[in-house]
Amino acid sequence: MRGRRSRPVVLVVDDDPGIRQTLELVLEDEYEVCDAADARTALAIARSGPIDVVLLDILMPEMDGLAMLEELHGVRPGLPVVVLSALDRASTAATAMRLGAVDYLTKPFDDRVLVDVLAAAVRRKGMVERHPGARPLALLVGCEAPTVAGVAAALSGHVDVQSHPELPPDPAFLNGTRPAALVLEAKGRRVDWLPRATLILEYFAPVPAVVLLDGMRADEARFGCGGRHVMLERPVELTAVLEGICAVLPTALPRRPWSDDRTAAVINAVSDDCAGFDVRAMTNRLGVSPRHLARSFMKHSGMSIGTYLGTVRVHTAALLLRHTDTKMDAVASAVGFHDASHLSRAFVRFTGRRPGHFRVGA
Repeated sequence: MRGRRSRPVVLVVDDDPGIRQTLELVLEDEYEVCDAADARTALAIARSGPIDVVLLDILMPEMDGLAMLEELHGVRPGLPVVVLSALDRASTAATAMRLGAVDYLTKPFDDRVLVDVLAAAVRRKGMVERHPGARPLALLVGCEAPTVAGVAAALSGHVDVQSHPELPPDPAFLNGTRPAALVLEAKGRRVDWLPRATLILEYFAPVPAVVLLDGMRADEARFGCGGRHVMLERPVELTAVLEGICAVLPTALPRRPWSDDRTAAVINAVSDDCAGFDVRAMTNRLGVSPRHLARSFMKHSGMSIGTYLGTVRVHTAALLLRHTDTKMDAVASAVGFHDASHLSRAFVRFTGRRPGHFRVGA
């Protein structure tokens, strides 16, 4: 590797010397290339060297690529890793993405695709470094209101959330959106869901996605969407969706409240039924006192259970107002408010605006 950094630096990690040599020839016009034949050497280079992106094999002796991914996250959080492996298995790709890989390619590889994927990974890293205070954007397309509301509430303050209720036939409809992560939900009743989803994934490539699968079409969707995305089959708890989003984001979140079992139980229960959620019933189910649960939730989430519940209810109501013509009293009842007046007061408290601002056509 040259001493002067005029170009991005890629660290190639592969135990096959032939592959390392081939990759250097493919990448040398656009990258400074350094390489390592094993994970331990690569980790040492990552600790001390100015690396912009890692190209990582999975099958290596002593420490494999997945184990290195896990350790690398602690050594260089935010350093993008692209996996390049002979393993063409969705489960391996999902594990790699969960551990922090930004993309997953299989051998044999297309030279141009590899160069483009690495370039996108470096650009994402550069955006994070230039705007360290900017929050990443998660774009949820085709997801039900409780999922969108739960994600927005649980990731509040760390990730911005935008949503569209249906997958558009032309992904250019979403032009101008620059997500760090996508969430797409399969709708079994839509025969054209998979073609639309595939177009969106291609449009935003190489942004990784969490795909929520309808059980009847799971195999078809896994094949059509490709192996590099996180696939979750319905029914799935909201905390699994949140964990999937964290797995595909380019940087680690400072807080993951659902890592605590009791906090996760509250988050899932609120998502399942925000209108009927009852703290006392939850404490009885968990075998703890209301005071203990309240303290635990505050410690792990940074907000009270009441604030979290109110946030989810208001988010859900806003989505119903924006995307349906449901009457205000019916919306209030659907999310757990007494009436339209109670709904209005909650909106002013949580958003600073009245419900009419979110009304269809407002």
